[in-house]
Amino acid sequence: MNRKQRKRSEREVMAEKDGIMKEVPKTEWAFDERVNNLHGLTRVFRSKHRVALVFDKAMSPQMQPCIKVMCRDIGSSKLGWADLQKIKNEIFGLDAWGIQYLPPQKEVVDQANMYWFYLFEATK
Repeated sequence: MNRKQRKRSEREVMAEKDGIMKEVPKTEWAFDERVNNLHGLTRVFRSKHRVALVFDKAMSPQMQPCIKVMCRDIGSSKLGWADLQKIKNEIFGLDAWGIQYLPPQKEVVDQANMYWFYLFEATK
């Protein structure tokens, strides 16, 4: 097995471990978006170990219209950049741009294994 085949094989194993993000029908959501302070939630995606909540008509921290996405690993693992990229690609496509904000230290909330990113409409 050459290097390219080995890399491809490693990617396939990782994909099988977590699976592909699939949209969950609203009737199967395991929570009430009104009770859980999820106002504006429009779509939920899930794989074996991850969940992504999509707010299609949200506002960015700079009060610009956007799509806001919350991602979590359901287990104890933390998501890394490559994980967020994979989630973005599976839900929004390879050509979509996602932006992650890093807030001032005094506004950091790091109590949950939760990550947010935003997508804006492309300007021409």
